[in-house]
This record gives sequence, structure tokens and C-alpha cells, in this order.
Amino acid sequence: MNNLRAIVQRHVEEETLRQYLDVNYSTTPAEEKLRILDFAREMIESKVQQILDVFLTEVTENSPERKKAKKLHIFTAILTIIASTGLAHAVNLENLGYITVCALVLLAVQLYPIFKD
Repeated sequence: MNNLRAIVQRHVEEETLRQYLDVNYSTTPAEEKLRILDFAREMIESKVQQILDVFLTEVTENSPERKKAKKLHIFTAILTIIASTGLAHAVNLENLGYITVCALVLLAVQLYPIFKD
């Protein structure tokens, strides 16, 4: 990410210099360019961070890992609803075996995210 940050920062610095100096860009001495960059450093850093944040969001938005995690969350939510309903029904029937199975399913659903990594 540091290499990407350096590339984006160089590009933003170049863009900033061209914006401020316009037609005088090629004739302006390096010291003057450095002075302008020092003056605009905070703006450049915020723009670089904004570009990197947008890039990171776009990269991770449709990644296979994110899709897999979303499917897992949906599955665990459905399993939790079914097991909770089953547990309530088991308690109503006073069936100890049924209660145990539903409780173990709920426990497994809750512990899986903790131990999967």
C-alpha cells in the first residue's frame, strides 16, 4: 500500500503544481515548486487519502471473500431463527432431547465466528 500511496501522491503533487502554475509550469524553478508543494501539503495528503479510500472500497466491495462472508451471515441468521424457534417449541413440549439439540445448534452458531480464524 505504501508504493501505491507514493504513486498517488506523486500524481496528486504533479496535478496540484499544474493547477497552480498553469502555463508557467515548465519555466518555474524547482525551489518554487517545492515551496508550493509545502504550502499545499495538507490538501495533498487529504486528497491522496480520499483517493486510496475510494480505491479500497471499490476493491473490497465485490470481492469473493466479502460475498462468501455475506452468504455465511445469511446462513447463520436463518439457522439462528430456526434453532431459536425450535428451542422455544422444545421448552413448551418439555422435551429434554429436543432442547439439547436446539441449544447445541445455537451454541455452535455463536461460537463458529470466534473459532473459525
